[in-house]
Amino acid sequence: MVKLESATQFETYPYIQIPKVNFSNYKLTNAKAQISCIIIAGNEAENIGGCLESVTWCDEIIVVDSYSTDETARIARGYTEKVFERKWEGYASQKRYAMGLAKHEWVLSLDADERISEPLRQEIEAILRQPHILENGFYLSRRNFFLGYKLTHGNSYPDYQLRLFRKACTTMPERKVHEGFEVSGEVGRISTKDVDILHHTAKSLSHYAEKQRIYTNLAAHENVHQKKYNGTTLAGAGLHAAAGFVQKYIFKLGFLDGLGGLFTAYFHARDRWLFYTAIRRLQRTHS
Repeated sequence: MVKLESATQFETYPYIQIPKVNFSNYKLTNAKAQISCIIIAGNEAENIGGCLESVTWCDEIIVVDSYSTDETARIARGYTEKVFERKWEGYASQKRYAMGLAKHEWVLSLDADERISEPLRQEIEAILRQPHILENGFYLSRRNFFLGYKLTHGNSYPDYQLRLFRKACTTMPERKVHEGFEVSGEVGRISTKDVDILHHTAKSLSHYAEKQRIYTNLAAHENVHQKKYNGTTLAGAGLHAAAGFVQKYIFKLGFLDGLGGLFTAYFHARDRWLFYTAIRRLQRTHS
């Protein structure tokens, strides 16, 4: 945006005054809407520094830590004073709380194992410099990495996530897993290739296996509570798992991602097995 810094000078003519403008007094202010970044974390000492380093350009950074027993909170305080300790009450609850702390109109939400790439930073800042932003939110593409392997196939990319939004137009419904923000009004999408959130999904195979076991168990409880499934058998769970592997690894071309594609297809199948067997166990318990 161009801002006139000094008064206009005039040259006088017999009948009219013509403004004589000194263009050296014009200045590009690069004004942009301000943005808060919110991050929830719990024992993420290995990830939190890289995450925060990628958002130092934000006007405000808020970290909600669930009383980590490692160095997560200490590392976070090296980047921002706004580190809040809160007992873990679920993904949706933690993110809703973090959003409530944000003071700026626009909010960027990240998980501790995510990073904002430099091209995405530039794209977001360009949006925020627009004088009139029509959208109330934006889906951002996410590039997933599994133990360092870059994933492009197997339905792993672009993995759009609604993470940039106007606070006043956004809510976070209560869900146990796969929580997501909901934005009223128009929502856009940043779809330029390689303009991504960078998501490092696994510290190790054992860590990822345990994380997914927890996710699938929570998802099973939620689905049983909502009565979305009438019942399943072990054979049915096995078929769901096998079909999931074939779809992700063969039909979605996951094999083109090499070992990373094989790992993700295996864990996708495993997640399906754990999900459906958990539903079966819960239904038998409550019947």
